[in-house]
Amino acid sequence: MGKCATIGVGLTDLLFITAIAVCGGVFNHMRGSGGGTLPADAFSKTCDASVPNYECGGYWVSHIYTRLLFAVPTGALIQLLTRNPKLSLLCTFAMFISIFIGWGSYFGMGVDNNGFNSRSGFMDWILGRELEGFEWSRRWIRDFAGMGVRGLLWTLPSGYMLTWNGYHWGFAASGAMMPAIYSLANYLKNEWTADNWEPLTCTNPPFSQDWAMEKGIPMAEFLFGFWLWFCLAVGLMRRTPDTAAIKAVCTVPHKSIEFISLFFLLIFLASVGYYASVTQDDKANWGQTLVGLIGASLVLLVAMGFAFFKRRLFNAEHGGAVPAHEDEEPLLVNHSAVGDYEFEEEQEPDSPVLKYVEYSLACLSVICIIMTIVFMFTAMGWNWNTPRYCTKQDAPLCPDW
Repeated sequence: MGKCATIGVGLTDLLFITAIAVCGGVFNHMRGSGGGTLPADAFSKTCDASVPNYECGGYWVSHIYTRLLFAVPTGALIQLLTRNPKLSLLCTFAMFISIFIGWGSYFGMGVDNNGFNSRSGFMDWILGRELEGFEWSRRWIRDFAGMGVRGLLWTLPSGYMLTWNGYHWGFAASGAMMPAIYSLANYLKNEWTADNWEPLTCTNPPFSQDWAMEKGIPMAEFLFGFWLWFCLAVGLMRRTPDTAAIKAVCTVPHKSIEFISLFFLLIFLASVGYYASVTQDDKANWGQTLVGLIGASLVLLVAMGFAFFKRRLFNAEHGGAVPAHEDEEPLLVNHSAVGDYEFEEEQEPDSPVLKYVEYSLACLSVICIIMTIVFMFTAMGWNWNTPRYCTKQDAPLCPDW
């Protein structure tokens, strides 16, 4: 295939990846804003109306339902592009469990002047609580760090498994863009669609009708879903299932992604210990975040443990040799069998378009990871003397009471 034809194929791939990513944005907007989906009321109304605020099993059913709205289509996309059922199911579960974590304490991204009244956030043990009178820069740095960790909780567990199965690490790091996207959404056009637009195919009840793409959180949900699916599709389409399978056996991820995964795993585990000690009257919300924290942390821990033993097994089978990193030549030579696959002399040329797009996306994610780490320690020092839990003195309207 000639160079021009290869570029043409890459541009065509990019066009369809963009269309796929729009679907990811819609699914995440549905998950977060309930637009066009069964709202929580559709479940809570099945409970005893005499129960205050309908607090019953409907809470968990509705939250499981909304998380599945994004996790299952994401797993379906992975299955379609990898043809690996085990990997797809594991990534679906990892995505599903990690979405349970609440992040309402941080998504104001500096613009919420009443953030000091928010409930305890899962990263308050290191970031400290926001106090009344914090200037915009201090609020934004704290929120950026909290949202950066939240985004990585979303993508590191599933992204790490994809990396160890021969795909690029870009999706694992892509969650770090969450604070940048939520910040951007605060400064976009005020409203992108008509408020309370009602599709002719739906009636209310039981479907929610509010599809307004307002600036702030609703638009950020769409943009973040778009970003995740765009990064995921680019990373998966650059490698066929065959080449990924060979790469998974012959190479290991670069040490940088191993270090980042280990560093944030320790942060996740510390957050589990802190959040378990939080006292909150809304036990359902508290339990939801704790379940997500524990689940996402355990998935990443198990994945890293499995990868460690897989590497040791490879070393034992190859006389102590270490697999090459993904940017190096594999140890195995051409025509040596790897499971059901073989290296071929003539390999399909890589698309330069997708290659450069993938590198660009990864660079943006790495920049946000660096900013998250720097801002995390900046907030820790800046807020060293602030409370780590809600207090009646500092947060009189905190819903933790």
